[in-house]
Amino acid sequence: MPWTGSADPQAPFGRQDPKEMWGGWLTAFDADSGAARWKYHSSAPLLAAVTPTAGGLVFTGDLLGDVLAFDAASGKSCGAIMSVIPWPPALCHMRRSDITYSCGGGEAFSTLAVGERDLADHHLQFAIAV
Repeated sequence: MPWTGSADPQAPFGRQDPKEMWGGWLTAFDADSGAARWKYHSSAPLLAAVTPTAGGLVFTGDLLGDVLAFDAASGKSCGAIMSVIPWPPALCHMRRSDITYSCGGGEAFSTLAVGERDLADHHLQFAIAV
């Protein structure tokens, strides 16, 4: 299968790492200097969009289905807002695009979690206290 770059016909796109080896990093950079300001290590891959807000938060999501929030300046975790589908985690991936918008004098966050294997997509909306 030359177009895949793999010499292994049984795994033309490679083999997945065992879940024990999974992980991901979210890194914030200073736009002026290019220096890393903070880093967050996740126990699951982070494939979701990274969305900063005017209220000083940063949102992303992981393959366990969690929506994660961070203080944009310090990187301090505000915790997982919610797990979209707690089990089995491989069925709901937080591969999505987020938006933030003004709403009623405040700020709101909206995301779409992509379901797989007969699971519906989930549209989530949060009000952000600024």
